[in-house]
Amino acid sequence: MSRWRSKMIVWILIVSMTYSPTLVFAVRQSPAEGQEKIDLGYVTPGAVAAVAAFPRRVLAAPEMEMMPLEVLTALGMKELGFDPLQIEWVLAFVEMPENGAMQAGPPPVAIVLRSAKPFGEGKILGKLWDRTAEAQLDGKTYRKAMTPMDPSIYRPDEYTLIVASGDFLPRLLSNHASPEKGRVTKVLGRMKELPDATVLLFVEPLRPLLAMPLAMVPLPPPLADVKRVPELLTSVGAKANLRGGPSMTLMLRANDEDAAVELEKIIDQALDMARQAMLADLAKQENSDDPVEQAIAKYMKRISNKMFEPFRPVRNGAKLTLTTGAGDNPQMASMATIGILVALLLPAVQAAREAARRIQSKNNLKLIGLAMNNYAQANKTFPPAYSVDKDGKPLLSWRVLILPYMEGEGGRLYKQFHLDEPWDSEHNKALIGQMPAVYRNPNSAHSSQGKTNYLTPRNERSVFPGKKAIGFADIRDGSSFTFLTLEVPDSSAVVWTKPDDFQYDEDNPLKGLTGMRAGGFLAGFADVSVRTISSTIDLTVLKAFFTRDGGEALGMDAIGR
Repeated sequence: MSRWRSKMIVWILIVSMTYSPTLVFAVRQSPAEGQEKIDLGYVTPGAVAAVAAFPRRVLAAPEMEMMPLEVLTALGMKELGFDPLQIEWVLAFVEMPENGAMQAGPPPVAIVLRSAKPFGEGKILGKLWDRTAEAQLDGKTYRKAMTPMDPSIYRPDEYTLIVASGDFLPRLLSNHASPEKGRVTKVLGRMKELPDATVLLFVEPLRPLLAMPLAMVPLPPPLADVKRVPELLTSVGAKANLRGGPSMTLMLRANDEDAAVELEKIIDQALDMARQAMLADLAKQENSDDPVEQAIAKYMKRISNKMFEPFRPVRNGAKLTLTTGAGDNPQMASMATIGILVALLLPAVQAAREAARRIQSKNNLKLIGLAMNNYAQANKTFPPAYSVDKDGKPLLSWRVLILPYMEGEGGRLYKQFHLDEPWDSEHNKALIGQMPAVYRNPNSAHSSQGKTNYLTPRNERSVFPGKKAIGFADIRDGSSFTFLTLEVPDSSAVVWTKPDDFQYDEDNPLKGLTGMRAGGFLAGFADVSVRTISSTIDLTVLKAFFTRDGGEALGMDAIGR
């Protein structure tokens, strides 16, 4: 499906989720008569899914007074060429792909809109209009799609607009002229009144399409039965009311009562596992040094049972029903809604916080790399991994040696060290607590202990082999392909003044590097760039990054991001 078609469908469905009234088969009355009945004659017999909604009536309700209606109108006129607030009803439906295979192309899709005001004859639907050409169909001029991936635009009368796949459009117009009912039309046609929005999906015809994708989805053993859900289901229906007391009902119809029992067990097992996973994450959050995060974790843990119970459907024969709404206890419903919203938003908040911490950590590595390069410019070499006494015994880490080359108070702190004493001498030990902020990893739980997660790789072929100082000329593999610094997890953290760094395992070079953040670790390179190294990196490439003169031939595609 083309990007514009997806955008169009999503835009219309978002607006249409604000809406309600009555469906009747093949009613063709003018909006002037005050009718709000959906014309189901366009729905072809092969349709397997449909969405029906009533935008105008809902948006005109008192409950919608605080909505930015003026903005919706302006946005609609600008992007679509008509006012979405004037749309009486929206009907979208989908057929099975040709030959029942997705490889044949996107499934036939159609969207029918009925407006209270004429659409007019001018340009509508923005860029989509530009990808269509004028043509004739059923004696009317319409806009025919130029490519199979784009939909055509058709106006059967001044109040109706159809956006449909090019080959699909003639068939739905033919069906409208001589209606033939399919399963979607029969179900919707039986309903005397619909809520603000209705969704209907028949699962049985889609089973062949779902089988292979589901088989390839990796699931933990306790959730393996989830792949059987399409085999147990025949249809899914949902309805939502936005006016008055907001409510939603989800209906799952199984093959028979036995299948419904199995389906109920699968749903219960999935909810229990989701709760256990949430509690495991909350247990970690309770150990946070942020009191607000601790409080949120305790709150979520306290209401975890009540949060998941509303999502357990009620079984009646072959049907499972899930209903949410204010009911007889609106206060409890409101509190439950708030709890659920917190549960849904917490992962997003945590993701945003992790993104900010990742950016801060990359900035720290960048500043450390700049200080090292400043040192190298002044001394013609990078700092050694540690300073030594006259007998060659390690004294202080490179992290102390580059302090004068950092911005801020680094120079002042450097002058407080006794450079001829080891890191754990009585005097120097007292300075551990003054670790500069640049050495504090925002993800670490050990920063307050004077431990840092920013280390250099220590081996004979790295930029930091030990007491020997390495210059730019010694980095023969190229500064863009040679590690300078590494972000390591707390299990590998060291006291920042201690002459200790990362010793990598030749057989397992990732050992001790991953765990600080999902998917990999951060690394600073000799060219001062900072990149994310994936935990799935080719180990040959990773080993090459550890050496300054290994002679490996790496392309730019090995650099990462």
